[in-house]
Amino acid sequence: MIGKIIGYVVTVICTLYLFLIFDESVVSGILLFELIYPVISAVYLIILSRSVRYNLNRVQEMGEEGKKIRAGITVSNINKIGSLNLKMCVTFCNKWDKKHKAKQTVYCSISAGQDKTVWCSFVSEYCGPIELRLKYIRVYDFFGIFGRKIKCDKKAEINIMPLFELMPLEITKRTRDFQTDSEIYSGERRGDDPSELYQVRPYRAMDSVRDIHWKLTAKENQLMVKEHGFPLGCVILIWIDFGKCSNLTQSFSNIVKKTASLSITLSAEHCIHMAAWYEEKNSCIVKWPVYNVEDTYALIWRMMEMEPFTKEEDKEICRKESFRGQEFACEISVDKDGNILKDGEIQELLCL
Repeated sequence: MIGKIIGYVVTVICTLYLFLIFDESVVSGILLFELIYPVISAVYLIILSRSVRYNLNRVQEMGEEGKKIRAGITVSNINKIGSLNLKMCVTFCNKWDKKHKAKQTVYCSISAGQDKTVWCSFVSEYCGPIELRLKYIRVYDFFGIFGRKIKCDKKAEINIMPLFELMPLEITKRTRDFQTDSEIYSGERRGDDPSELYQVRPYRAMDSVRDIHWKLTAKENQLMVKEHGFPLGCVILIWIDFGKCSNLTQSFSNIVKKTASLSITLSAEHCIHMAAWYEEKNSCIVKWPVYNVEDTYALIWRMMEMEPFTKEEDKEICRKESFRGQEFACEISVDKDGNILKDGEIQELLCL
């Protein structure tokens, strides 16, 4: 735009020079038009700028780490007379690092009474929430010399999902047989919870007399024994320790990727677990039980709202109160660097 304005000024100076040398009405007319052109352009731009409508309804809610993400900006020209020549400025930045923004400039032309979707694309090397913001739209006149800036400040959020994979780990028999309180019971294995009946079968040697189903025994005319249910509770706790640090973008990305990989592996092994973290703004512990792979994806989506805590002491108090009386077969934690710790140490082969 600056180059075109300089060209316009140079053209006016040249025309003025010709006007002083030659006494021609054509030169006078051209000079007059050039001098009043900025006024005509200003009026034209004011009218057209009021005809611009825009929205970010073509922006996807989810993307994938390291892959191209397309976002569409729909712009409408409600003016029935003139067409629009536009330049749009779009910025992308991570939620945790708004100082480093990627900027894109896109151009388009829209006929009178029409609308158009302009696409821009970007790639995020970290997972986590990305903020897409339409900063401004600049409308240009007939020849693209002068423009009028329209401040937009329209934004949308895109959650960038992590790339994760199955992890090598070993689940011990103790963990698999560990029983916790739950309202859901297994339909494939028996347990020791007397509040739920798994099945009734004929009596066998070594069965306890306390498990005999006396009413059914009388009906069947043989000893029948009750087998209790196996509660499907969370046997492993994944504690996410997301505290303040110097590089929140990388820290958040590492935590989400490691937690997702661990959770998807446990789900593949049919090991029910729970992810939990401290939510400082509500002074509470977020608990997310995971029973299957679908729950893991829901967990990742919920983690996109996670924020770092600043008060370590409040976190510990809230954690103790929240898990009072609740037991797990194993507790592991994911620290701010994305390390998976058991008993405070990193293990080459995670044994749960």
